[in-house]
Amino acid sequence: MGRGGVITKIEVQKRSPDRRSIFIDNAFAFGLAEEIVVKNKLRVGLDLTDDHIERLLLNEEEKKAREYVFNLLSYRDRSCREVRDRLQDKGYDADIIDRVVQALKRSHLLDDERFALEWGRNRLMKNPMGARLLSQELWKKGIPQGIIDRAIEHLYDEMDEVRLATSAIENRRARYKELESHKAYKRLSDFLARRGFSWDVVREVLQEFEHEN
Repeated sequence: MGRGGVITKIEVQKRSPDRRSIFIDNAFAFGLAEEIVVKNKLRVGLDLTDDHIERLLLNEEEKKAREYVFNLLSYRDRSCREVRDRLQDKGYDADIIDRVVQALKRSHLLDDERFALEWGRNRLMKNPMGARLLSQELWKKGIPQGIIDRAIEHLYDEMDEVRLATSAIENRRARYKELESHKAYKRLSDFLARRGFSWDVVREVLQEFEHEN
């Protein structure tokens, strides 16, 4: 059964002054955000077809999805994949998700290149790790491989990997001081390997450790 008909009343919602209740043929039909009412020039007496109503409701869902993403972005930047996953978890249709993500990319509110650099830089400052582990973390965030490669090259130009590895074991060096040299070396090398540092970097850092002991 169709929902089309003539708008007979547009009423401000008491609990949400920025929303409007739309009445068709003297019966409540649906609610819309004020901006959608204004944008579509809805008025009493306007005859709405079923297709017109479907477009209005699609605009309403898209607006809600966009506002949900704005709230997510107010906490921290997100990758496109993260946003898609969160919208999917909220039950939004694939078409709405695509429209929202593409619109936010056009306005640069979503940018995987920027996200990879900012998120990676923050991770390295708080929790030093090697390029291999950081690449894996970015991949899990849904960042395309080409963007990961560029981000890794840039970040490790900024932050020397040997210095990061040295920082990563700073607290552990004192802990292993009492161990036999080969045992301390093994534990530190295993730790750095788990942190994603290459063997070349591990060897260089632990050569310094060996000299100190």
